[in-house]
Amino acid sequence: MQIDGLTLSKVIPELRGYLINQRVNKVFMPSESRFYFSFFKDTLLVSLLNDASYLQIVPSKEDSPFFPPAFVMLLRKYLKGAVCTDISQIRYDRIVRFDFLNHFEENRPKAFTVFIELMGRSSNLIFCDSDRNIIDVYRRKAASERSLFPQNQYVPFLKSPAALTLADWDILKGKESLEGEMRLFPAETSLLAFLEKGFEGFGHLAATEICYRAGLRSERTLSSLCPTDIEDLNLVLASLREELTQDDGVFLWETEEALSLVSATFMHTLDQKGFRYTIQKPSDALQEVFFTSRKKRDLQVSKLRYQKLIDKEIKKVESNLFSMQSDLSETVNHSSFQQYGKLILANLYRFEGEKKYDSIEVEDWETGGRILIPLDSKLSLSANAQIYFKKSTRLKRRNDILGDRLRKYQALLYYLQQIQQSLYDAEDQEALNDIVIEIDRENRFVGEDAQKELTKKSHGLAKSQRKKKTAMATRHTGPSEYRVFEKSGFRCLVGKNNYQNDRLIKDAKDGDLWFHVQGIPGAHVILKNKNQPVPEEVFLFAAQLAARYSKAYQSARVPVDYTDVKDVKKPKGFRPGMVTYRNHKTVFVDPYDENEKAPL
Repeated sequence: MQIDGLTLSKVIPELRGYLINQRVNKVFMPSESRFYFSFFKDTLLVSLLNDASYLQIVPSKEDSPFFPPAFVMLLRKYLKGAVCTDISQIRYDRIVRFDFLNHFEENRPKAFTVFIELMGRSSNLIFCDSDRNIIDVYRRKAASERSLFPQNQYVPFLKSPAALTLADWDILKGKESLEGEMRLFPAETSLLAFLEKGFEGFGHLAATEICYRAGLRSERTLSSLCPTDIEDLNLVLASLREELTQDDGVFLWETEEALSLVSATFMHTLDQKGFRYTIQKPSDALQEVFFTSRKKRDLQVSKLRYQKLIDKEIKKVESNLFSMQSDLSETVNHSSFQQYGKLILANLYRFEGEKKYDSIEVEDWETGGRILIPLDSKLSLSANAQIYFKKSTRLKRRNDILGDRLRKYQALLYYLQQIQQSLYDAEDQEALNDIVIEIDRENRFVGEDAQKELTKKSHGLAKSQRKKKTAMATRHTGPSEYRVFEKSGFRCLVGKNNYQNDRLIKDAKDGDLWFHVQGIPGAHVILKNKNQPVPEEVFLFAAQLAARYSKAYQSARVPVDYTDVKDVKKPKGFRPGMVTYRNHKTVFVDPYDENEKAPL
């Protein structure tokens, strides 16, 4: 979602209450297109992301990068110690002006202005002197309508000099203003398009709401509007202007699908679509919509990064497995060659001693049939027998080596698929960081390219942080870190990664039940037994959890093995999360649907 001009008009008074007469301590940019202005008491976040352009007061800030960009250094040079003297919005549009006054060594005050344009892909931050001469700009642009380069005059990007604004809307002259603005548009322009293009600050959401309040279809053309329709529009705009002057916060709209929107006024159109609303402070609402959604977006980006890395390694392992299986198929005849050698020696008396043969046909005492043995005609029968013995020995040795290597690569593939599934199920940054630590720590199991990637600062974590989190990941910790579910008074614990799966087994008590999908990568599930009979619905619930947090989460009738935890062992040398088990039984269940009940 993008913030519109009307919503921004509700944000400005809050910003003024926080920042006016405060001094700037520092400016920094922790990531691309995101600026923090740290004041004496409060912190302003300015986001210029394509899909999330907004500004708000935030309770905390991210770490400052060690090497700030040149543009940030310039802002620090001129704004450190500067006092914010005014904050204003330009014509109800998505442009905010910050005025600063600073005293340098000569103790002469010098004024600066920061213009922040919150316009999606065109979002920008322009730093100017008091006369609007550009000192520098975050995104330099050259266009026919304006040029954003140092030493040029800053000209705000507005829809049109003739565009209307609610800032000075007068109900007595509103009808005349509307009619005059409509004459600037083609007669076949829709009412919705006219409101979006003919007014500063109107986005699609606000324009749709105005049409609804006026009782007019949004697709109506301007030529079809009668004087009464125009008067109805005038009254709605006047009412909207009055609503914007009320200091009653903003509306945060949400749906069951977790879609969130912020509006300056009540939106009947959203109410009809099943949205629920709460009235909140602008910063709190923006925090919910943008900051929370950004964290989710960053999580998905990070997950995708490591998923691609693991996917690449899985493909390498699968390719190696295919080659080994092909090579192994060529060694399966080693026993036949051994048999050829024995049959040749056993039948020497039947053939002339020094005569050379291309082949001989003898009786196969194992099958009772006749077998044709190819020979090298240049060699004696005894020499041919020795050739077959040597070939058999060589192929058997190669078969053993390939067989052992094949089993190791099969185990590696299973382990990588286990990590792959853990990445898919990671629900927050903390869970992802734990998986990244495991990958980093266990990178001896992946290829050279992956190792180079993983030796970098894993997911932005400093080296000291990684060591600390690695220690935490491998020591005993409480079950609160696991996914925790309850059913009929019984507790089920689900591991989020392989380290947690190991701890689940280690911390479980005799009598606890262990669940895992049969032969498929997935999480370990422990059903905590209270030394009492487990109801069938609880038992099936635990099995459903094991199916849900596995690669079979989209399947039906998933086989899930279960046994007492005392029958689950982790042999020495096994990778994290890998175990053997015995005395198990199998139950077939459908994966648990988390939409029915959320974890505790």
